[in-house]
Amino acid sequence: MKSKNFKFVITFSNEEEGINYCLKKDIDRGQIRRYKLDEVIPFSSRLKGGNGAILSNMYACNLFWNGMHFNSLEQLYYYFRFDGEPDVQAQIMACKNAFEVKRLGKKFGGGKQSNKVFEWCLKLKYLQCEEFRKILEESGDKPLVEYAEWGDVKNGCCKFDNGGEDWLIGQNTCGRLMMKVREEMKNGSI
Repeated sequence: MKSKNFKFVITFSNEEEGINYCLKKDIDRGQIRRYKLDEVIPFSSRLKGGNGAILSNMYACNLFWNGMHFNSLEQLYYYFRFDGEPDVQAQIMACKNAFEVKRLGKKFGGGKQSNKVFEWCLKLKYLQCEEFRKILEESGDKPLVEYAEWGDVKNGCCKFDNGGEDWLIGQNTCGRLMMKVREEMKNGSI
């Protein structure tokens, strides 16, 4: 495993190293996914240009719920992660961007994670963010994969070398939920 301190980039030398890392992060072997990098739509707040940043939770967009304005999906999701903690929620709402939200959330222990709540947040972003909706509609059936080069193999994937080809490995929870929302959009249930 290589790690560069500049941006904290984790790249596995091979698939087995990636699998072992996932297992150490308490990911069930049956939940580990592998994707050939050039066959997916990768997304990350670190990807500049293209569509990758727009799919990220960190993308600055206007989302509205219950008379409140949220500056990103990250802010909306963290607001719900701290449901029942109004003091923390007020601090989350005072954050100017998604990166401040993430730092604050970590300071308070991350709150309660819920795939159902995250999926609901993605649906709201689909309905209210034109750029996000357009990318999902144009993505066809290509896998959507959070390229989490910083090591978050639970929500995303990290890169590994597979005989000279770049592959991604991880649970890819964010990408998989986004693909579920895309499928519901195609079926007209959103």
